[in-house]
Amino acid sequence: MLASAAAAEMAATVLLAPLEVLKLRMQTDAAAAARGAARTLLHISRHEGLGALYKGLAPIAMRQVPYTMSKLVVYDQVARLAKSACVGEREHLRPCAIVLTGLVAGAAAAIVSHPADLLLTRLCGSATASTATSVAECVIADGVLEQARYLMSLGLRGAYAGLAPRLAMTSVMTSIQFSLYEWLQMSLGVRPQAEGRNV
Repeated sequence: MLASAAAAEMAATVLLAPLEVLKLRMQTDAAAAARGAARTLLHISRHEGLGALYKGLAPIAMRQVPYTMSKLVVYDQVARLAKSACVGEREHLRPCAIVLTGLVAGAAAAIVSHPADLLLTRLCGSATASTATSVAECVIADGVLEQARYLMSLGLRGAYAGLAPRLAMTSVMTSIQFSLYEWLQMSLGVRPQAEGRNV
């Protein structure tokens, strides 16, 4: 499960990295925001080269791969326990168990991936650190080792700055995602193979 989650997320990360760079550029650069998405994408490609659209690939992967792996594995393991505890007279507790399982999986994913999310925010995709706005302190770190060194220089407390709102957002979002996922599976009569064998 870990390998399939990692491979799927890495493929998605490679495809979506230019959009993440675009999003960060528009969030932290007033000129990019004024240009709009399509013109900013063209501007980056023409003036900085196509490689600039993949500038944040390492930190995006450092955030997304552990995020997805931990979210799926934690959900899978905790959901098995929760579902087995909600049988018979306790079947009515199953929806609550699914919501709580999603909250736990989202919290795990947020905690595991937060330092890389912070790094990505600090990188912010600006061409030069001098274009940083008050929205974020842009740190241009070329290469994974320099990015890791920067994160370590922040210390544990600095690497987890801003965790509380991200933890709340990710936990609630993941809980909603998995609640809908479970509801759709039940509504469509679809069950995962492992669960179907036990029924």
